[in-house]
Amino acid sequence: MICETKHIPYKYGDTIRVKPLSDVHLGNRWCDLKAFRRYIEDVDDKTYFIGVGDLLDMVIVKDAKRYKKSSDGSPGDEDAVIDYQRDVMFEILKPIRERILCLGIGNHEAAIVKHGSTNPVKTLCTMLNVPYGGYTYFMRVVFSENGGRGRTVDFRVHHGWGGGSRTE
Repeated sequence: MICETKHIPYKYGDTIRVKPLSDVHLGNRWCDLKAFRRYIEDVDDKTYFIGVGDLLDMVIVKDAKRYKKSSDGSPGDEDAVIDYQRDVMFEILKPIRERILCLGIGNHEAAIVKHGSTNPVKTLCTMLNVPYGGYTYFMRVVFSENGGRGRTVDFRVHHGWGGGSRTE
């Protein structure tokens, strides 16, 4: 469980938005990158983002349980699927990196950690210079006016489980 704290300047009466980044599944044929780009472009100086996982689809041939060639939106270079997805997401998130509070992984990236001996989201976080949260993390955001009056909001971030199936 990773805990991060972020301090954000705040003036009484400001409206702050924290938007989730989750389940984009970049790399899947049905990923709507245009909609995702519009979503992250809807930003002002009081908007922040928090990553909940599955930004990357990361389903590779070795993951036979979930892999289907019909949903593979990879560029065709089977050897570079992981790097390709990570690098495309980096280019998309680069303009808002100062607004990203933390990024976590989901079950798709976790499968790469397990089977591929690499963590593409941790690498993406290093490239963006943002904190890495893991699958479950706590994020404390302290909004304050010159270190005085303000608010503290605690986020418990967890990608989830179940995927639409019946679970307890």
